[in-house]
Amino acid sequence: MSINEKGHHPAGKKRSIYLVLVLVTFLTIVSLGMDISQNSPQFCSSCHTMKPEYYTWQASSHNRMGCLDCHRAEGVKGALNLTRDLARWTYAEVTKTYIRPIRLFRSIDDQVCFRCHSYNRQQSFPGNLIIPHEQHTDKRVRCVSCHSAVAHGDIARRGVTRKIDYADWDTDTGLQEMARSLVLANKADCMSCHYRRRVSTDCNACHGEMRLPDYHEAAGFTSNHGDEARELLADCNYCHGWTGPRKMVVDDRTSLVAYSRENRFCLSCHRVRPESHGGSIFKASHGNTIKFGGRDAEGCLVCHDNNTTDLPKATDISCASCHPAKHRKNWHQGHMPKVQPGVRIRQTCFFCHSENSCLSCHYMPGSTASYSNAPVLEDFTTLPGQWGR
Repeated sequence: MSINEKGHHPAGKKRSIYLVLVLVTFLTIVSLGMDISQNSPQFCSSCHTMKPEYYTWQASSHNRMGCLDCHRAEGVKGALNLTRDLARWTYAEVTKTYIRPIRLFRSIDDQVCFRCHSYNRQQSFPGNLIIPHEQHTDKRVRCVSCHSAVAHGDIARRGVTRKIDYADWDTDTGLQEMARSLVLANKADCMSCHYRRRVSTDCNACHGEMRLPDYHEAAGFTSNHGDEARELLADCNYCHGWTGPRKMVVDDRTSLVAYSRENRFCLSCHRVRPESHGGSIFKASHGNTIKFGGRDAEGCLVCHDNNTTDLPKATDISCASCHPAKHRKNWHQGHMPKVQPGVRIRQTCFFCHSENSCLSCHYMPGSTASYSNAPVLEDFTTLPGQWGR
């Protein structure tokens, strides 16, 4: 073990240097930390890579909060993480090795939000939006799942920092990128989450004091709204298109029939038989209603056309259920059992065929299922008393 000329041991000298460096580092961190805490937004904006975050924060509802109020965790662990992040960011800034866009490695924890906010609030601005925050928290829906844009407008996720040069950021740019439509929770995310978690997506589940459009309250709207849908399908889709994991897309090529089958909101009503379809009068007269322009046949096909097998069924009743195809020429030759020419309709036909189906077109005197305005069988010559022989 050697001693230098002044009598100092080398190991002791190294230990002293180490202690001095530790002390200087500690004092630097403390003074830097105090400066950041007192003036965090201005300190952070001294790096030109932070200009987008600074100007969006300045235009946000959180501009009275400092950066560290949200971006520093509690306790010693939070201080150590901040020191590590500062070192990493400083190195990237000096060496120009930062990666655009800047992203957080760790998202903001809910407990940071709860320093100022309470989840007990049941309604949000403008007062008719029902959002039970506590239920969302209980189901482990994090604050940032809905409110990630509240401080910086999600500029990194939206790719804005890639498009706008750092030198071009100013107060006006910050205001532009923090427009209300960009900051509010995305309705598509809400509806998608509700759909996946099997939570109600009915309008009344989230919206209180709703008022329907005037034309929804007009007399006969329930039975005539299809006419409106043909002209204003995009408007209908604005409210009623949220029936799946994503909002339905409507364009000029969208078929009304296909849309109404794919839309669960439409299908839920179309599967319920409307009042206008009840009774024997409807059965006897609905054909004339279509024939003479009282209703468009396309409207009937919205529910009753079951030929398109890749779409959900609104009903098992199709036109062919009651109106089978016309008998082809020489149909009796292929009938089992074979039917001799000249044989008329009789009760034995109904052993296989539906009486309602046959008699919706053919008139059979003496039968309660016959309709007096149905077409009479052209070669009918049998008297009523002879049926069933």
